[in-house]
Amino acid sequence: MTTTANVCDLCAAINKPHILETGDLPRSRTWQQSLVFLSDNANGKLLGHEQCAFWKLVWDGITSFHSNLDLSFNVSVRRDDLEHGTGPLVVTVQQLNRPDLQFYTPVGAGRSPWEAIGRGYSISPFGLSESCTRLMRGWLEECTASQGKHSQCTAPILPYLPSRVIDVELLHLHCAQPGEKAHYVALSHCWGGQSPIQTTMQNLDAHIAGLPPLPQTFADAVAVTKALGTRYLWIDSLCIVQNSPEDWHAEVTKMAEVYENAFFTISADAAASATDGFLRPPSRSFTPETPIPYTSMCGNSSTTTTTTSFLASGTILVRERGTQALMLPFHSPVPPPPTPTQPSTRPLPRLIPISKLSTRGWVFQERVLAPRTLHFSRSETAWECPSLCTCECSATSARNHLRTSLLKDFFTTAAGVSPPRSRQRPPPDERWRREIVQEYSRLDLTVPTDRLVALGGLAARMARLRGGGDEYLAGLWRGTLGRDLLWYCVHEREKDKDKAGGRI
Repeated sequence: MTTTANVCDLCAAINKPHILETGDLPRSRTWQQSLVFLSDNANGKLLGHEQCAFWKLVWDGITSFHSNLDLSFNVSVRRDDLEHGTGPLVVTVQQLNRPDLQFYTPVGAGRSPWEAIGRGYSISPFGLSESCTRLMRGWLEECTASQGKHSQCTAPILPYLPSRVIDVELLHLHCAQPGEKAHYVALSHCWGGQSPIQTTMQNLDAHIAGLPPLPQTFADAVAVTKALGTRYLWIDSLCIVQNSPEDWHAEVTKMAEVYENAFFTISADAAASATDGFLRPPSRSFTPETPIPYTSMCGNSSTTTTTTSFLASGTILVRERGTQALMLPFHSPVPPPPTPTQPSTRPLPRLIPISKLSTRGWVFQERVLAPRTLHFSRSETAWECPSLCTCECSATSARNHLRTSLLKDFFTTAAGVSPPRSRQRPPPDERWRREIVQEYSRLDLTVPTDRLVALGGLAARMARLRGGGDEYLAGLWRGTLGRDLLWYCVHEREKDKDKAGGRI
């Protein structure tokens, strides 16, 4: 066992090993400590605790990101005790409205001399780097096998292919034969106005023979599909004949089924249009980690009374913590305003990344129905399934199994699958009002008359859960009509108030 000698009593308590609770899942306990730093800004020095190597490391990490701090400031230090080590140490400077900092050593590298500073994945500027691809494969394999943290997930069935899919190996539009089954990936994306490439009656035969060069968002989706070992990809603008009303109406009625049966869905959060892409800068952008060198007197102790002291030196990496996993349990980036009878209970992360995709109405049922979603945001890649919301910056923390999607587990728990005690949910009809209608009604639609059409897939799924004994009435249900009608508008913006003509 390695211990650090030049650490004050307070920091020694933060780094003390703790015993985990036992249970079906590896539970973690969060240990939090508030530290008060006194700084000499004129000379850039830390006052007090100068001899504590851990205290100095935290100070050096904070000041590498934040300069001109007040002479006195509070820092919250949090660590997670895991079954097999720890994830990154999380540090919050209370006076700053900035993301938390993470202190960690890279996965695959040696351990730090401090128990509280564990390992973390380095975030690559390229969304299909070796580390990103390995992490995504791990998420996908564990989820489809219902292993580890994925107790709420089920193994995917081999589905019927949609009418048309893109063959990512041969790059052409593949027309599915009757009864043809295969796994496929679906893309959820922003058109950004007019899609630069569409399938029409005029070019359908040409697309079946071979697709022209694809815009960057589509090309990135092809690359992800191939990297994760799937042959087919579904993209709405290419797999639906856009200028055929007959084909459009026939395929739109199947869209909910397309996302529900997809092996996984690619959510191109970082791309505002089909031409932006989501795997490379400038769409993918993040603050690089900062290396902080350290020197600490350590000791190796064994079962004997002999302790060997030595001077250890190395580097700890510090970065701003991503907030993608904090956003994923919800669809829209901003919580709904509190009401007189229902104060807002949604945790509001600071500086949440805004995704244009998360403001779109059609995307809502795509997210809810898709069993597994890979989110490619501006700052990192994230994963969402009924059991788990996680991301690159938090992939080594066991606490993530407590952060679940309030959207994807809707039909899992509503269908009678009992969640763990920490995830008990209200009855399905109440969740429909609070988690479906409330979220969805805040989203944007290019065509206002699509409001009910874009919710049709969720309504059909909900009707099946209600056993066919209830009647769907344009967002309401006959069996709970009285409660469903107890709603009112909360206008967040004046233009919404003017548009609606006052409170209903």
